[in-house]
Amino acid sequence: GGGNSQTQLNNPGSIIYDPLRDEVIVIDYDFGDSPTPWAPKILFFARTASGNTAPLRVLKGAATQLGDTLGGVALNPLTQELFILAGTRNGADTSCRILVFPNGATTNGDVAPSRVISGPATGLELTGNAYPTGLSWDALNDRLLVGIDGSDASGTGSKVLAFGPNQSGNATPPLTIGGAATGFGLIGIPFAVPDRILRHGFDG
Repeated sequence: GGGNSQTQLNNPGSIIYDPLRDEVIVIDYDFGDSPTPWAPKILFFARTASGNTAPLRVLKGAATQLGDTLGGVALNPLTQELFILAGTRNGADTSCRILVFPNGATTNGDVAPSRVISGPATGLELTGNAYPTGLSWDALNDRLLVGIDGSDASGTGSKVLAFGPNQSGNATPPLTIGGAATGFGLIGIPFAVPDRILRHGFDG
């Protein structure tokens, strides 16, 4: 790591596993004195990669709409769509968006997403130092879960949003969990419990 190795690793923020291709997908940023200081990027590695090994693919550049901050990455294992929670900061505010790339296997270079979820109806326009904390795919309910931290220990601004698999543009999330009654404090990455755990009696 350190930004000057073949790995291109510098400041990784999260990682997910792609079981179909046996790869790991990593959120990272360029190092400060590079030609593109602190530019966000998504790195793809073979699961068995070791040492000073170059990534298989790198998603990075203006066309990607990664902005200047990344909140999470998720993968739909059935459609192979890759979802990225990205944002652009404006002072204390952050304008977030969910970028959808059609296939994790071919996502590489400075390419545009196939669709984008963004706009005031999405709940992704964040104010007052709120920031995106995580993204995950709920395979049981076929939906995308987004974590938003209100940057307040009271938790009143923290929330979880759920989007359908085919939503696009200025779409309203069909489910929002937030508010003082939730007991949310500073929250991180949301996740879904697989149905098979419940069938095996874990809930009993």
